[in-house]
Amino acid sequence: MLSADLIVDSFFWISAFLASYQLLVRMKLNDGKLPNNKFALCFNRFIRLWPLYVFTLLFFWRFIPLFGGEGPLFFEYQNMNECSEHWIWHVTFLNNIVPWGGRDNCMSWTWYLACEMQFFILVPFLVEAYFQNRQRFWLLTIFVWALASLFSLVVIIKNDLSASYFSYKDEYWTVFYEKPFARVPAYLIGVAWGCSYYSFKHERDEQAQLFAGMTPD
Repeated sequence: MLSADLIVDSFFWISAFLASYQLLVRMKLNDGKLPNNKFALCFNRFIRLWPLYVFTLLFFWRFIPLFGGEGPLFFEYQNMNECSEHWIWHVTFLNNIVPWGGRDNCMSWTWYLACEMQFFILVPFLVEAYFQNRQRFWLLTIFVWALASLFSLVVIIKNDLSASYFSYKDEYWTVFYEKPFARVPAYLIGVAWGCSYYSFKHERDEQAQLFAGMTPD
């Protein structure tokens, strides 16, 4: 399917939308303050994901080889089980960055989870800015987007990457596809939509109540 490699951006959008909207609702219930400090919010997400992720990694890496398996794609398992070299980058959620110019052949699809964890660090800062100062929120969003776009442009030019799906080079999958700078714009769009939806759902009702009785019946 053409552009199937971009479908994952929809999951980044959904995740960012829900994270930003829910955190704004919690701030509203907490008198405009974050429910926890920024470090605690990020650590809580880390500790929710990490134990199950480590269990899955160990199961895939150490348990499955004991019993083997079968199926039309099981032959690829040998190419996806090179975890002895890269496991440390998985448990620290850096496996989408390290190794930079090569494939991580240890549950290679988990680059998405690393991106998710890294992007979530932005959410408390952006959401707090949105709640307290809309101009600061948009400046932060534009700054992160511009920085990511600059990184993307440099990588594209340096590696002579093509926009055509039919002429993708191997470098596309190693130095661009999985990297956070290539995926964070979709996440930022989700944050902006989540914040806008919060305004639509909650601030509109407050404005209506504020002006109630001030207009003639």
